[in-house]
Amino acid sequence: LNNKGKILGDNGIMSINQEVAGDGSVRFLNNATLDLNANLTTGDFIMDQLATLDVVSGKTITLSGNFIFAQTDEAMWKYAATTGSINTLTLNGGGFHQRLEIGGKDGDGFSSNFDLNNLTITGEKSFVFLSDWLDNGHRSSDEVLYVDNLLVQGYLTLDLDATLNLNNLKLYANNKPGSDKLVTLADDQAAWLGGGHIIDVYTPIPAPSTVLLLGSGLLGLLGGGFRLRKK
Repeated sequence: LNNKGKILGDNGIMSINQEVAGDGSVRFLNNATLDLNANLTTGDFIMDQLATLDVVSGKTITLSGNFIFAQTDEAMWKYAATTGSINTLTLNGGGFHQRLEIGGKDGDGFSSNFDLNNLTITGEKSFVFLSDWLDNGHRSSDEVLYVDNLLVQGYLTLDLDATLNLNNLKLYANNKPGSDKLVTLADDQAAWLGGGHIIDVYTPIPAPSTVLLLGSGLLGLLGGGFRLRKK
C-alpha cells in the first residue's frame, strides 16, 4: 500500500496487516485503535488522547515527519518492552526538523511508562528535536523520554551526521554504558550512540502547519483539555 494522503481512524479498530509506505500522514483520535501488524512508513504520525496504539513485535514505524502522541494513559501505549514487544521507531527526515513528543514520568524508569524500544535517527542531515508540546498527564514531574536502545547515525562527515537536539529536555537511554542513563552533550558522537550528534539548544522552531492544525483540532475535540507547553 502507498499512502500519499491521510490514514484517519475515528472510533473502532483499524488493523494494518500489510506494509504501508508513502509520505502521507497517520492520525487516530477519539476511541480509535491502530492495530499495527506490519511495517509503516509515513510522514506525520499522530495519536490523540483517547487513541490506542497496539504494535506487534518486530515492527518498524519510519517517519519523515513528526511523532506526536497525546495519550495520558500508558495502557493505551502498547509499543513498549512491557508488552513483550521489540519495535523500532525510525526518524528519517533529511533536513526537515522533526518533532519527537516526550511523555514519560521522570524517575519511573523504563517499564510501565511511555517508552520506546528502539529509537533510530538516520539519514544524512536528519534533525530531530525533543518536544514537550502536549501534557501527557505527568504534572507531578517533568516529562522525559525513555529509550531502551538509542542510535543516532553518523556518516563520518559532520555536515551529514544525523542530529538529536535534546531541546533542554531529558532523555534516558538504557543502552548507554554505566549506571547513569541520562543522555547529555558528553555523549556527542559516542560509539554506543552510533556516531551521530547530540546537541542541547532551545531554539524556537516554527511549528509545521500540520502541527498547528493538530493543536487547534485537539483543543476543539477535547474541550481545551490540553495544556500547551512553552517548549
